[in-house]
Amino acid sequence: MSWDDFTGATAYLALARVRARRIREMGHAARVNAASRTDPMGGTMPKLDVEQIFKYHPPHGDQQERYVALREKAKELAVLIQTTTPESREQSVALTNLQQTVMWANAAIAINEKA
Repeated sequence: MSWDDFTGATAYLALARVRARRIREMGHAARVNAASRTDPMGGTMPKLDVEQIFKYHPPHGDQQERYVALREKAKELAVLIQTTTPESREQSVALTNLQQTVMWANAAIAINEKA
């Protein structure tokens, strides 16, 4: 772990603590705001388009090629992870997160691009 990793992690933890403290201080208001889609940090969050998110999105245009490209690059990284790291819980988590990354990238294409 480098010094930059340590300071980045420290900063992240400090921000997480501040956010948790603000949410605790807001108490019930934080839960009410969550229901109204207002972020406890004061911003507003866009309402989810449930219809768009949960419908079938058939590929169109060059989407299929981009899905394949994402999967192929992820596969290269998965092989690199498997060949350069020991079998462990951490390796398994890395591969699971890589799988999720591809899934979310594909979802970004499918959900947010109109035919």
